[in-house]
Amino acid sequence: MIRRRVIPFISRGTESNSYLIEGEEAIAIIDTGMGGEVTLKVKRSLSSFQGKELFIVNTHCHVDHTRGNNTFKGVVMMHEIEAKNALDPRVNLSYLFDEPISLKTDKEIKDEDEIDLGGYFLRVLHTPGHTSGSICLYSEEDKVLFSGDTFFPEGGIGRTDFPTGDLYSLIDSLEGLLSLDFEYLCPGHGPVVRNGRRHLNLAIEMAKSLI
Repeated sequence: MIRRRVIPFISRGTESNSYLIEGEEAIAIIDTGMGGEVTLKVKRSLSSFQGKELFIVNTHCHVDHTRGNNTFKGVVMMHEIEAKNALDPRVNLSYLFDEPISLKTDKEIKDEDEIDLGGYFLRVLHTPGHTSGSICLYSEEDKVLFSGDTFFPEGGIGRTDFPTGDLYSLIDSLEGLLSLDFEYLCPGHGPVVRNGRRHLNLAIEMAKSLI
């Protein structure tokens, strides 16, 4: 039996949630927050893990999900489109915080790639809309979807008025997620919830109402 655990770090402020996933051979951090409370909590938790490779997987390049990357020594992964977006402070939104940064990616990933933590896999799903290189991550085994800012509980959706955002692409991405069998929704902001497909259907309704 593959040993694994998922530890959520839920933000109480403007930075993103972060999720630490332990597999037999590697650890993944999904989004790293903004260097604030969430980032520091993840860092403290990592001290109990020894001898495993660390992957930092960013669901998109916005600085509230990525500024914490430099706190950790690991392989930073972003979608191949988002890796280019991340270099531009106007696209990664760091310019809004008077601290423009260019974000570095160590490994570019693409749709349907699998991130192997040692027999435990996270599937990469390209879900453009909030940004052109946004991704969700899916564990088929545990029926968990890590949605980044693609959608949130109770029908919330990621903004599409930032650079590279597009509402019609977001609707297509949301409808594409309907084929997944998932129970748990782990969003980029807000609480972890069950009955994830209900929240997805609400998000589709919300997005279509904005056309």
